[in-house]
Amino acid sequence: MIDLRSLHGCGIVALTNFVYREKLQVLNPRACIVLVPFRGGIAPECDRSLRALEKMGYVVKRIGGYAAIDQGRCQMATDAYYAGYEETMWIDSDVAFEPADVQRLREQDEAIICGAYPVKGKRALACHVMPGTQSVTFGREGSTIEILYAGAGFLFVKRFVYESMLRRLRLPICNQRFGSPLVPFFAPMQVPTRQGLWYLAEDFAFCHRARQCGFKIMADTRIRLWHMGTQLCSWDTPECSGPRYDTFTLNLTDERSDPESNIHGQASEFGAINLDSKDAVLLQDGNLDSLSREHAHG
Repeated sequence: MIDLRSLHGCGIVALTNFVYREKLQVLNPRACIVLVPFRGGIAPECDRSLRALEKMGYVVKRIGGYAAIDQGRCQMATDAYYAGYEETMWIDSDVAFEPADVQRLREQDEAIICGAYPVKGKRALACHVMPGTQSVTFGREGSTIEILYAGAGFLFVKRFVYESMLRRLRLPICNQRFGSPLVPFFAPMQVPTRQGLWYLAEDFAFCHRARQCGFKIMADTRIRLWHMGTQLCSWDTPECSGPRYDTFTLNLTDERSDPESNIHGQASEFGAINLDSKDAVLLQDGNLDSLSREHAHG
């Protein structure tokens, strides 16, 4: 069992600023529900931090048993919405984190903001950067940046995002006859691009709907998260091996350029979008209709 407190020397950002701590104290933990869908159990490192959040006053809902993660997220989001919570904090059961980083996201007062973490065993981050992004810096010298889509492993969302989706996208309320209404906030979707249809899984589909409603997707790259498996994976070691760094910069290139010019490999491996510039603008704005019309005429 790994104690996250022993990993500070590996670059976890400690929250030591007194002014920042004062800001954290004014946040009401009861306004934010922590949602943890899981299959097969919760990693001990994750659950230790979840229990710490509960001691801080947060309501933590650990819910398992969903064969389809999109249905699980839709149901959990709907239940939290109708329960009246002002904020939701999504945490995957295999993501290890510092409890204070939940409050760090809340303190920034963004509608949607996440922490970045790698896909286990791959040179890939569970997010997509904005088209044209040249590099992303993580750790002590990181910052809050806009990204295109976020993974839901450490994702903060305010209530009015769900409200806006319901109203502006006219999302249906399903399953009322079973006594358990469900709104498909996280239903997967297909997005047309000039290179064909792009299938968006539940978390990216949620972000796309949010963009259709005018919201930006933000990421705090100062936060270090650990994707748990047989080894610890973080943004500086997506392949779960190698040294740890306090600050780490990923240099991104378009996959159509020479991959040998970048020691980190092609941008697509780290989540850059392989779209031409016109597609990128349309997708940023969530404007499916205009792109579909161009496909029909092209």
